[in-house]
Amino acid sequence: TPRHEIREAHGGDYAGLKRLLAAPVAFGSNRWIVGHGIPFRAVAGPPHGGVAPRGADVNAPAGGAAHDGSGAALQRVTTNGVGLDVRVAGPRDGPPVLLLHGFPEFWYGWHRQIAPLAAAGCRVLVPNQRGYDGSDKPAGVAAYGLDVLAADAIGLAALAAQRPLHFVGHDWGGLVAWWTALRYPARVASLTVLNAP
Repeated sequence: TPRHEIREAHGGDYAGLKRLLAAPVAFGSNRWIVGHGIPFRAVAGPPHGGVAPRGADVNAPAGGAAHDGSGAALQRVTTNGVGLDVRVAGPRDGPPVLLLHGFPEFWYGWHRQIAPLAAAGCRVLVPNQRGYDGSDKPAGVAAYGLDVLAADAIGLAALAAQRPLHFVGHDWGGLVAWWTALRYPARVASLTVLNAP
């Protein structure tokens, strides 16, 4: 099945995404998501089966810039006992935004949002969650429970000087974001969930 990613429906007003982080979002069907008058639509993208589209450099050296147009650097981070590949962009002192991908996606599902959020002054963190793409893939179902995935996400706050994170989750990443907000409310600055309850 094709993956879905959130793309701007029209305009070029990606700076408006920053406003969505601090404000409630009116959730619609998987066709339209509208927040504060900024329309987005979910569109089918090419199936990728965990492989980046041609030209995406998911094997850039640690700390090196990506050659995928996102402007993010790849860092390998150990959190909660696993190594995660994390794309990082934006000023170190900017409001930290953690973008969590859905299933069966990986960080590249957010590639169009990284540079605009960074340009708006946000510190953008986009991990491959455990089990996806280049991140560690521990054996056993217990290694993928929501408590474990929430602990992974909170561990990434080290990339933002342990400041509370603005969580944005899509699909399965939305469920992880919800669970993290329930388990660690003091560590979550805001919660935005797309295409999930």
